[in-house]
Amino acid sequence: MAKNRRMAGLEMTADDHLARGSTPLREQTDNPGKKWHELMDDERLRNFIAEQFMVVMTQYRRALTGNPQEMQIFKVQLDGFLAPNLAYLKEIGRIPDELKDFDPATEFALPAARANGGETVTLGGKSTKSDLVEIMKMAVEIIRHPSDLSDANKLGCALSLEMLAKGIT
Repeated sequence: MAKNRRMAGLEMTADDHLARGSTPLREQTDNPGKKWHELMDDERLRNFIAEQFMVVMTQYRRALTGNPQEMQIFKVQLDGFLAPNLAYLKEIGRIPDELKDFDPATEFALPAARANGGETVTLGGKSTKSDLVEIMKMAVEIIRHPSDLSDANKLGCALSLEMLAKGIT
């Protein structure tokens, strides 16, 4: 694990979970010593990351309202889950091609806290319309082939994409 990041959920074994006081997934306990990402093929890993991305994107939209609680939840989702998993996947060479140059801290930078009030959202960082459109295309493809997504997560992904599309001008 790189010294400058949190341990990613994808690099954790069942023993890592137990050492932290968390409960490993049954699949992990059935495969001692295996890291979570080692139990996933590329399609499943891609779906897992897309699902995390949609959760963060949804929470990012909520954080843009300036509500301190929503901003805190967003930070936990970004810094505790998505960012460490993407950094780890880059380290081990399993990052999806669409996300190789994606920097979550930059792309999900919060502008000065203000109430959105229905205005068009200006995304922080170096995001461009074409970057976000490409990410949306990836998410749409994953939604079209939702082998690992629950119905609730499919709906959440669709709503997140719709809200993001409305916020890009």
